[in-house]
Amino acid sequence: MGENQKRNPGRHRSPKLLGIQVPPSAQNTYLLKDLKWGQKCYLCNIMRVYDNKPMRKMLYHQYVLNLQHQNLLGHITQQEARSYVSFLDPAE
Repeated sequence: MGENQKRNPGRHRSPKLLGIQVPPSAQNTYLLKDLKWGQKCYLCNIMRVYDNKPMRKMLYHQYVLNLQHQNLLGHITQQEARSYVSFLDPAE
């Protein structure tokens, strides 16, 4: 009962570099090659702040919800809503 068990940390989307979470856009780049640990941390924090993927995902989600709402109100048909969503790509 008092045994210490090692936890198995789950896989993270982006690898960690000496405790720094590296954004996917900065993986294997020459930018991080010759920097010290503090400089890498500073640069990765700046990259994470300016990453626009979370905002794009949120806007995509809001747009889809808005289309569903417009469909429920009867302003557009289901087929029109699908065609509008087909123009979007959430992976961008």
